[in-house]
Amino acid sequence: MLGLAAVYFIAARLGLLLVLPGGHVAPLWPPAGIALGAILLRGSRVWPGIWLGSVATNLVTYYGGPLGGATSLFAAAMFAAGASAAAALGGLLVRRFIGDRDPLARVADVCAFILLGGVVSSLFSASVGATLLGLTGLTLWAEFGRTWLTWWLGDAAGVIIVAPLLLVWRGGWRPPSLARWLELGACFGLLAASTYYAFIGSTSVLFSGNPWSFLMLPFVVWPAVRFGRRGAALAIALVAGIAVWGTIHHTGPFSFSSRTEALLLLQLFLSMVVLTGLGLAAVLIERAETEAAHRRALREMEKTVRERTAALERSEAQARGLLATADRARHALLSILEDERLSAAKLRESEARFRAIFEQAAVGVAQVAPDGRWLDVNQRLCDIVGYSRAELLRKTFQDITHPEDMELDLAYVCRILAGEIQTYAIEKRYLRGDHSVIWVRLTVSLVRGTDGEPLHFVSVVEEISARKQAEEALVASERRFRAIFEQAPLGIAEAETATGRFIDVNHRYAEIFGYTREEFMRLTFEDYTHSEDLEKNRAEVQKLAAGEISSFAMEKRSRRKDGSLIWTRLAVASLAPRGTKSLRSLAIIDDITQRKQAEEDLKAMSGQLRALAARVQLVREEERTAIAREIHDVLAQDLTKLKIDLVWLAKRLAQPPDPASRPAICGRIEDALTQIDTSISEVQRIATDLRPVILDTLGLFAAVEWLAEDFARRTGLKCRAEVARGTSALDRDCATAIFRILQESLTNVARHAQASEVVVRFSEKAGTATLSVSDNGVGITRDRLEDPRSIGLLGMRERAHVFGGSVEISGTPRSGTQVVVRLPIKPAGEP
Repeated sequence: MLGLAAVYFIAARLGLLLVLPGGHVAPLWPPAGIALGAILLRGSRVWPGIWLGSVATNLVTYYGGPLGGATSLFAAAMFAAGASAAAALGGLLVRRFIGDRDPLARVADVCAFILLGGVVSSLFSASVGATLLGLTGLTLWAEFGRTWLTWWLGDAAGVIIVAPLLLVWRGGWRPPSLARWLELGACFGLLAASTYYAFIGSTSVLFSGNPWSFLMLPFVVWPAVRFGRRGAALAIALVAGIAVWGTIHHTGPFSFSSRTEALLLLQLFLSMVVLTGLGLAAVLIERAETEAAHRRALREMEKTVRERTAALERSEAQARGLLATADRARHALLSILEDERLSAAKLRESEARFRAIFEQAAVGVAQVAPDGRWLDVNQRLCDIVGYSRAELLRKTFQDITHPEDMELDLAYVCRILAGEIQTYAIEKRYLRGDHSVIWVRLTVSLVRGTDGEPLHFVSVVEEISARKQAEEALVASERRFRAIFEQAPLGIAEAETATGRFIDVNHRYAEIFGYTREEFMRLTFEDYTHSEDLEKNRAEVQKLAAGEISSFAMEKRSRRKDGSLIWTRLAVASLAPRGTKSLRSLAIIDDITQRKQAEEDLKAMSGQLRALAARVQLVREEERTAIAREIHDVLAQDLTKLKIDLVWLAKRLAQPPDPASRPAICGRIEDALTQIDTSISEVQRIATDLRPVILDTLGLFAAVEWLAEDFARRTGLKCRAEVARGTSALDRDCATAIFRILQESLTNVARHAQASEVVVRFSEKAGTATLSVSDNGVGITRDRLEDPRSIGLLGMRERAHVFGGSVEISGTPRSGTQVVVRLPIKPAGEP
């Protein structure tokens, strides 16, 4: 009793190190597991030791504190009563359901132990403890629910983690070999490292944030498989200690939740770890017991056969001895014969039972000779491999084994024949009678004779093709998803909805923003979203996280890693069922910067075209006004003068000619002719301004030279034309376009360039007409080039674009401007 009380007291003092800050309750209470373990091992009579240990713990904790002496003693006694009563209740429930069996030897018993011994019994101690804390004023009644939950979770965790440690070590212990020690050290070292990384060294969310957090799971399974329940119990205790320590210090996967949620998640995690470790160990124990029972049954059957055979041999010897004295031993002989008949009947009955079990087994069972021949098979094995019994007995197991699995199977056969192993189990493929391939799980053991010689193998065959196909389909599905994810032309990312932290991104997503995948794991969408679009994006994410919407799409601006601004189209969908809160979401993003730029360019171009159309209309009206002015101011006056002269002449010529008036008439006629010549010149000038006749009569080469000379004459600037004369292949419209572009270029030089010299070059080579206008003026600026109000420049580009050509304008400050026009040559008459 005192020893148990001392152990309970020490465990309680250690457990108090795990008390949450500002509270009186620990999320893991080892004494609860010690109490239940002691009850299950020694019976309910040990409860006084539990009570004494708890009283001592609470007196040391609360005596001399805010509670008075009597109150401290009363509270300690009541706390101890709750702890011992909870342990007794847990032991009663477990034994009532499991009986006297080992509570950790079967999967169902493990589940009952966790549920009854851990979850249910802890309800009582939590209720008593939380109520006493409230009554004594150690905690506020407003905190009753949280205190009760923490107490319950702590006691339950202590039971399912600590009690198995006591239960699995009650038997003997054989020191392992050096290799097993090394394996044990490696296993628990890797388990401690991976658990430390998940709960203390990393702040990622275990089941969604960092895939490396799953690394601890194989190291929980490893000790359960290789070291049984003891290894599983030690592994669970190690994981629980690190997990609890990390959780109460606000690190690990549950640090992002509130304290209540963190404790619930921690308890759920520990329950899963306990169920995984102890459940797997129990499965292996059940399997081992089943195989052992099967071997014992076979040994008993073989022993019975040998005993019956020996009895028959002895009976025959007795019969031969008694035949010599038949008269005296007749009654004894009849008795022996009757015993022989009964023995034979029992032997036949035993063989019939064995045959019934053999034939009706749900798995394939066979006896195989050491050389591989099938000695006996049941019907289930025939159904599995697709051969009749007679066909199978004419074959060896090598005949139906897949060639790729032959070497492994024969290696195990050699080892079992050499005595290195007693049994083996492998997964292999068989070739069925219809030539199809199936997967089976094969368990083989060797039966030896009394002299140690191998008699035959006992093989148990279970078909697992469906399981293998499911595994292959799962792997293929994962491979297809990963291929789609990685090779998609759009950026795809998986993220935590609430925090925006990325779980995974594909190559295209990282490429769009210029970050690496590793850098994205440290970012959220807020880190690169443009400030003007952030609030809208954040609002949509909040509605998605709350389950108000299941998806949303938007266009937004983002900053790349290099600081450049891009436009993206974002579509986000929740991975949770509709109407529920979203924990994770999938985002698909596309870079639409070029499209946005094209839209802006199209808007600008539309504005420019509208301005150009207005400018064309204005120029047309100006030309009409100019023509009307020229006709009115020049031609109308000349024609009026001509009319006056003609009227005067008509009056003079209506009378007989007077020799004295002849000089006056001749003078008037000469004036009229001069006026007519002047009018003709003016008409030619107006026509030339509208369209130079030289362009239609002498061609584009001459028109370029004439325009350069005319520009120099009108502006006083030095203008040199360098024309590579030849036979022009340009059609009329194309030549007109080049001429008008040259006119506009020279007009711009006169208006803006402040130049003293202009050089015009024109040539037709290799199917392309090239016009170059260079000046030595101030040089055009980029702002002027991009100014939508530069209608003249836009008109030049549009004229060239109509004929599939281009206009390139470049300027250097204080060095002048150059305009280069290139048009493909289309022969006259070609559309």
